[in-house]
Amino acid sequence: LIKNEKEKKNLAILLGGVIILSGGFITFVLFRRKQTKHAFQKRMLENKALRSQLNPHFIFNALYSIQTFIQAHPETAESYLVSFSHLMREVLENSEQETITLEAELSMLRKYMDLESLRVSNGFDYKIKLDASVDEQIIQVPPLILQPIVENAIWHGIAGRSDKGEILIKIGVKNKILHCIIENYCKGESPAKKEGSIKRKSLGLQIVRGRLSLLSGKNRIHGFLNTFQTDSGMQIQLGIPI
Repeated sequence: LIKNEKEKKNLAILLGGVIILSGGFITFVLFRRKQTKHAFQKRMLENKALRSQLNPHFIFNALYSIQTFIQAHPETAESYLVSFSHLMREVLENSEQETITLEAELSMLRKYMDLESLRVSNGFDYKIKLDASVDEQIIQVPPLILQPIVENAIWHGIAGRSDKGEILIKIGVKNKILHCIIENYCKGESPAKKEGSIKRKSLGLQIVRGRLSLLSGKNRIHGFLNTFQTDSGMQIQLGIPI
């Protein structure tokens, strides 16, 4: 009888321990889940805030472009404004999305470069080369992730120089990262010597870095943005987690 009582007591203690441990484990799981959900919501809000920053920055610079172009070329201002309105519609529609297809991103980028090449003195050519690993209709990227980098290349590497410039964009995929190389070439005189007034703050690049940081945390794959000086311009290497 005493032995049975002891066994019952031990069993009760064991069951109590199991219940306590189980309760603690469930509490921990629920707490972690709540933390993860909160972190995800925080990242979403931060990403939205960064996108809202980028829109005014982009639109302000684009409107400045229109103003100076109309002053210099009033005879072609109407067609320029029509092209600009099409670009703005795409920008505003796509910026409401968390991600868009690479195809849509490149469509906006081409329209942007077409407009800027009209306004920049001596203009510039551009090429976009996609590796065989890239399916632009499937791959999703944050909207306007490439435009600030190209804008930086135009206004810090090409605008104001005495020769025609060139922008080369190469895109490939490796290890779940979209690798983008943006290079600008121009052998003409530096804009700092010819047009010292052409100065743009690299706010767009700061925003891109912030968006990459959020994407890296969300996808657990580290993105990157590196700049390199070349003999005739600048190279920027961008890695976007996908």
